[in-house]
Amino acid sequence: MSKKIVHIPGIRGHYSILTLREELCKLEGVEDVKVDITTREARISWKDPATWEDITTRLVELGFPHNSS
Repeated sequence: MSKKIVHIPGIRGHYSILTLREELCKLEGVEDVKVDITTREARISWKDPATWEDITTRLVELGFPHNSS
């Protein structure tokens, strides 16, 4: 399983958290998404067939560009 922590400046409130969790978990292979509103970071865990490129693309589509940690 792969994991990555990303800083997402666009996280602004509870709706952002729900959107990120729900939409990223729709990608086959995404196992877990934890979002910290205070630090504006998301911890994402995934396995095949999901790829980091798939996740990155989805974040941008959702309006949440990120910075990798």
